[in-house]
Amino acid sequence: MLTLSAHLGNLLDTRPGRTEKALVLSATLVCMASWSLAPLAPVAALLGPVAVGAWLTLRERAMLGDSGASLIGGMIGVLLVTSLAVAALWLTLALLIAISLYGEFRSISSAIERVPLLARLDSVGRGN
Repeated sequence: MLTLSAHLGNLLDTRPGRTEKALVLSATLVCMASWSLAPLAPVAALLGPVAVGAWLTLRERAMLGDSGASLIGGMIGVLLVTSLAVAALWLTLALLIAISLYGEFRSISSAIERVPLLARLDSVGRGN
């Protein structure tokens, strides 16, 4: 799960802020499902630096690179592993495998651009 999440971070890191937005979306969903901010505890120390990095990345003043994207993807994995029930973990694992396979043969950016809601979320915070 953690390896696939880190890989997902790298697959998403083709546009500024995309990986960081995936973290925000994942954290939001996990916290909403638990009605608590407790799931953020394992990654809390990294949220501030990621927020600063996201601000710089969205303004195209810095880049995550593979290491940063893998770290943020790993944070997503930690959120999932530490907060989801076993059945949800299996479902999430299947989804991560499907996204990874898709990303190896097709363009995730093209898929995002074809779905209006995803395209809109993808552009939030960027100057385009």
